[in-house]
Amino acid sequence: MSNRALFADRLVQAHVRAGRNKTRYAVLFIDLDRFKVVNDSLGHQAGDEVLVAVAERLKSQTRPGDTLARFGGDEFVMLLEEACRQVQEWTAADPDLQPLVVSVNLSPLQFRQEGLCDQVAGVLAATGLEPGRLCLEVTETALMVDAAATTVMLNRLKSLGTRLSIDDFGTGYSSLSYLKHFPVDYVKIDRSFVADLGDDDIDTEIVRSVIRLANAIGIRAVAEGVEDVRQLGILNELGCPLVQGYLLARPQPAVEIAALLRRPFAFPATGHGAEIRPLSQSS
Repeated sequence: MSNRALFADRLVQAHVRAGRNKTRYAVLFIDLDRFKVVNDSLGHQAGDEVLVAVAERLKSQTRPGDTLARFGGDEFVMLLEEACRQVQEWTAADPDLQPLVVSVNLSPLQFRQEGLCDQVAGVLAATGLEPGRLCLEVTETALMVDAAATTVMLNRLKSLGTRLSIDDFGTGYSSLSYLKHFPVDYVKIDRSFVADLGDDDIDTEIVRSVIRLANAIGIRAVAEGVEDVRQLGILNELGCPLVQGYLLARPQPAVEIAALLRRPFAFPATGHGAEIRPLSQSS
């Protein structure tokens, strides 16, 4: 399989080719769950055999023009560094921009791995990004595996100066009281509750409760999956300070995001009799 450097080169080529030909390309990231258990219990030779077997199966399903690569255990560091450098580039290109915060998702495995804090600190030092402009997102489900260990890890990450966010809140069936104990800056309300705002009384009350509690304890609520102005209007009335979703922008190349950041957002009337104030987008 290709190494990380070759993969990065192929990715750049694919991006350039897609822009020139007005086509699209796809990147699939495949993680082997519980692979560490194989190494720890059966030895690294057994782990290597598993990797070879998986690689052969994947190769059998790829086309001649596809690229199959193995990132290894430090893929998070690469992606984190790329995100931090991208924010620095956007800022350098337009110093008049408000300070940008980039959010990077942590998988449950990455959140539990040893050396995570050192990796984050190393990337921040290498890129020069202010720690407060990096937000690490962890799903509610991942946080609830071991609440005590989670609190320790969150406090260590927080000591670096980074921001922290609970992603997909409401899907893990945890107690709202945990918001008080975890040192997080944001709680992201899962899109499954936002989708039926105004139509489903239970979902609306759940969203209202999370926003009210977050505001009361100094955490900023973020509504995920906002796709129309009606949802935005209801969230505005409920006091939600931040939103993200296709109503603001769809995923797009970095060069187009740079132009988007310089353009002020203007929302049409919502029909709820209230003027919508600009709500910030969680990056």
